Amino acid sequence: MSVKGCFTDFHIDFGGTSVWYHVFRGGKIFWLIPPTLQNLELYEEWVLSGKQSDIFLGDRVERCQRIELKQGYTFFIPSGWIHAVYTPVDSLVFGGNILHSFNVPMQLRIYEIEDRTRVRILDSLLNFVTVACPFLFLSLLFLSEKQELMGSPCQNC
Repeated sequence: MSVKGCFTDFHIDFGGTSVWYHVFRGGKIFWLIPPTLQNLELYEEWVLSGKQSDIFLGDRVERCQRIELKQGYTFFIPSGWIHAVYTPVDSLVFGGNILHSFNVPMQLRIYEIEDRTRVRILDSLLNFVTVACPFLFLSLLFLSEKQELMGSPCQNC
């Protein structure tokens, strides 16, 4: 639940997780910035500057886009996307974060940014290394076994 007028400044969801939202009642406005190398560097500089309240990050980056979600809309933000959120009316929104194998390099990059910018432990993915390392190991093991079963794609080259 969020009340009219709430604003969450630009951030990246913890651990580079993807996030989904469903607007049950009310609405949300998002400003979205793609996670290019340049945008991530600008984001990190902005966080470390301590001037977040003086500088609207969307004015400094490539391709900041505004999206308005209305009642009944469902929305998915991929790993690493920088975003800000405004609540124009009292709203009831459901959502959640997802740590998955579809963008591991981005998740690791965001983890490094969180470390360099000293993101508070409460605002980060608790036990990221404890969760991510075994997951990555099992994913790589699965991929290598799958490749062995299927053979090299260039064995006839």
